[in-house]
Amino acid sequence: MGEVVLSMKHITKRFNNVVALDDVNLELYSSEVLCLLGENGAGKSTLLKILSAAYKRDGGIIEIDGKEVHFKTTRQAIESGIAVIYQELNEIPDLTVAENIYLERQPVRGPLKRIDWQRMVKDAEALFSEIGIDIDPRRRMKELSVAEKQMTEIAKAVAQNIRILVTDEPTSALSEAEVNKLFGVIDRIKRMGGAIIFISHRLDEVMRISDRIMVLRDGKNVGVVKKEETSEEEIVTMMVGRKLVEMFPRRRHEVGNMLLEAEKLTAKGIQDISFQLHKGEILGVFGLMGSGIQKLGTVLFGKDKWIRGHLRLNGKPVNYSSPCEAIAQGVAFVPSERKIDGIIACMSVKENIVLASMTQSKPRFLLNHSCDRMIAEKWKERLRIKTPDIRNAICNLSGGNQQKTVISRWLEMNPEVLILAEPTRGIDVGAKAEIYELMEEYARSGGSVILITSEMREILEMSDRILVLHDGEMNGVLVRSEADEEKLLLLAMGGTLL
Repeated sequence: MGEVVLSMKHITKRFNNVVALDDVNLELYSSEVLCLLGENGAGKSTLLKILSAAYKRDGGIIEIDGKEVHFKTTRQAIESGIAVIYQELNEIPDLTVAENIYLERQPVRGPLKRIDWQRMVKDAEALFSEIGIDIDPRRRMKELSVAEKQMTEIAKAVAQNIRILVTDEPTSALSEAEVNKLFGVIDRIKRMGGAIIFISHRLDEVMRISDRIMVLRDGKNVGVVKKEETSEEEIVTMMVGRKLVEMFPRRRHEVGNMLLEAEKLTAKGIQDISFQLHKGEILGVFGLMGSGIQKLGTVLFGKDKWIRGHLRLNGKPVNYSSPCEAIAQGVAFVPSERKIDGIIACMSVKENIVLASMTQSKPRFLLNHSCDRMIAEKWKERLRIKTPDIRNAICNLSGGNQQKTVISRWLEMNPEVLILAEPTRGIDVGAKAEIYELMEEYARSGGSVILITSEMREILEMSDRILVLHDGEMNGVLVRSEADEEKLLLLAMGGTLL
């Protein structure tokens, strides 16, 4: 590590009566990666927004190179060499990739300083080549996958004259290969003397990329440790304030009769998918990016229509053409993209929790609002949703707490089939353990789960069987006792088990 490039001293921030940050201190050195950890709602994103001038601090001092700074706008922070990549991306969908990267910094030519579109595309191509990204900069942002958008945001930061790179869950939507590319970029910035603040809930990534690890809990400093002097267990204890007995619950129940059967389901993006799901079973669905695992989830929930094949529930054919029909049949779905498909941002936490059960039961004028409050309070406590009041707008919650709210919505309905797409993305380790226990409890009571996830350990530990997709097609089914990382990756990459 080199010299101190950033000091944040005694930072405080309040939102009405809620103390989000309480006397927080942070030091960042040149040529280092500082991983900032904490449970959802611990104050990590708030601290970053204060650094980037998105939020105004209520107290404390920020120094860059030993000199106090007072950024009034995010532009001033950027001009000082601070680039922040937030968990929720901020792109302009109708502009091209190149236009998003060089927004307000477009190259110009001639005395009239007209935008040099050709040069902008060439600059973007050169940047992508340097980083190792294979995206046509002339494509529009709305045409990109989540992973491609994330990599574009990273390229946008690299294109700036950055000295401090701040990343908030940058790998949450990336494949392993893309994570490796990102880490290569971070390592290059570090070797050039740059300083990086890295936020992630994936402890294996933290132990791989960090030099030092700083932990926040309930808006306060817990401690700073060097990577080589700590362990994952110690970090978890610092984050949650207690020891987790085990991350994954031990499964000790038998599965029951067949509940759901798919036969040669075919839709845009998947082809001839066949499987059986039994009562009390957790069926894992695994595949690499572009494999069709997310498409399978939306088809099973009626969001996307299948064009060929059959689906039977409790032995009876079903052919629902909308999520409402799927819900009526007892099928629930937690989507991978909570901002787009999960939450209703203008509604309260309470309304988001009771939304599905409310629309499936009585007219609005017959609803029992006292009962709604009881339901919302129950799930707030059970999933440790951090909000001072269930009447607060859900858009004010951290991403992880929004996700827990969406999960509680469907658990309240007690459906026969619960489809979970990336259910722990952006969730802290404490909440992950609680969600895994809820999944196990739900299956033990006779419910059936389809777990769609790109988290290797998650799917190996939680699934009774694992359906592996490659290029939209089935490439194998593994029972829990025979599944391991090698076999999963081999099948996911299109290989064949001997």
